[in-house]
Amino acid sequence: MKTIIALAACFVAMPGWAEDKVIPGLPATYFDDALKKEGFVMKETGGSAQVERTWKLSANTTDFNVTVFSPASTPGAVISISATVVNTDEDSSRSTEIAEPFFGWLATLEYTGCNPTEAKLWVKSNVGNRTERVLGPVKFQLFGSETRARTMRISTEPLNPEEITVKSYSGPAITHLDPKARGKNAKIPELGALYADVEKDNGKPVIRDPDTGWATWPTFKVHFIDGRAAEVVKR
Repeated sequence: MKTIIALAACFVAMPGWAEDKVIPGLPATYFDDALKKEGFVMKETGGSAQVERTWKLSANTTDFNVTVFSPASTPGAVISISATVVNTDEDSSRSTEIAEPFFGWLATLEYTGCNPTEAKLWVKSNVGNRTERVLGPVKFQLFGSETRARTMRISTEPLNPEEITVKSYSGPAITHLDPKARGKNAKIPELGALYADVEKDNGKPVIRDPDTGWATWPTFKVHFIDGRAAEVVKR
């Protein structure tokens, strides 16, 4: 981890980054250097709208996952970063302690308008809580107080006006839903699972709130970020 921390450096904004959602001054190539040297393996997938580069590393009883999202039109820019640390050890009480150093480094990434020192202090003080904060042009979000996983997301989205909650379903009645039958055959998704795959395995959710990213099935609920499961809670 010392190598990663030593690699953090300021970058100037690159020409051609016209999209207002990109993190200014942070090139996607930064992760090619920093994460690869720590042993992370990358898999890239692309679509018409964005490119996803997912970096993975398993070390002892911890799984590290970092997904970097870039616009397909400007793959050298960064829209958002989603990082998850999963504690697979028998002692689940150390999940926050294990995630703190890695998230602390990630928070010090330097972009235009950054405050690395304040960002690192805030993140390390709040890992394990569900909260968010804007520093300069970037929003930091933390999730994962109920599971072995801890997740941090960095983007340029504005703060949510209210605390994240699962709202009541207000759409048309779901006549095909049989909670007992579906509960018996439920397939609890893993972190990082695509929404489409979760729906394919379990059918449509009873509640889905696009504002918060939460979707609820009879026996579990999932918080989706950028279309992937960032937090899974059994009901």
